[in-house]
Amino acid sequence: MIASARKTRHYASLRCTTVPSRNGVDSITLHTSDKREMARQLIAAFESGAKRPENFNFRGLSLKGADLRGLNLRALGGAALRQIDFTGANLSGQNFSRLNLRQICLEGATLTGATFAYSILENANLRNAKLGSVNFYRADARGADLNHAAAPGANWEGNFRGARLAVCRMAFGYIGEGTSFENARMRQADLTGTKVTQGEACFRGAEMQEAILRGDFRHANFAGADLTEARMEGGRFDHVTAPQAITTGARTDSFTRFSRYASLRIEEPTPTAPTPRRRHLFPQLAAA
Repeated sequence: MIASARKTRHYASLRCTTVPSRNGVDSITLHTSDKREMARQLIAAFESGAKRPENFNFRGLSLKGADLRGLNLRALGGAALRQIDFTGANLSGQNFSRLNLRQICLEGATLTGATFAYSILENANLRNAKLGSVNFYRADARGADLNHAAAPGANWEGNFRGARLAVCRMAFGYIGEGTSFENARMRQADLTGTKVTQGEACFRGAEMQEAILRGDFRHANFAGADLTEARMEGGRFDHVTAPQAITTGARTDSFTRFSRYASLRIEEPTPTAPTPRRRHLFPQLAAA
């Protein structure tokens, strides 16, 4: 059985953590309990080229809450990064482009200004993460969990098919050609000021109940999307494609723009008859 970094508690009195190799022959000992220093020592061990990250088992290693700004975490490679727990860590400005980060744990992490261009984030945990101005250009984030994430000004030009973005703050983001939110769960997501540019973006089959769509969605594809009670006041929906979209109760105003070529039609909720008032059987008791 392969040992893991978690099984090093006998080093606690020495304030050391050991990262074992997969073949059980080599290991890396981190002579510190400070999490930023632990990351720095790991990077130093691999930057020389004498050791390769893929030959070591990082499972169980926790850098929760660590301030890792300015460190070259790319030197660890995707194989190591996706095994380390970065919950609540500060990773602002990190360059994770072209890395395989499938199922990485970044829950609650601060990633302001980070880039994931061309990276694999399939089924990654980004719940409650701070993603201001993050670059997801051509990233593969299918099935990723971004529920309650805050991502103002992010570049969403990637593949988010089936991703979870409920209550995700996506205000003033950029959605470019080829962006896919197909079948994504985006209930109450906030896309205020978001702009779709350079061709068609896909929201086919997305669950967008009560989402805020006060942005520029020209040429977007909402086919089969659920826009029940969506907030569309002031939004631009010229030339959108939306056959079989559900728009019951969606709210618009005089500033909401639809072109005559748009197939999106707003359905008003069916009015319900008021409940008849019941007459009291004993009026004298009701008066009393």
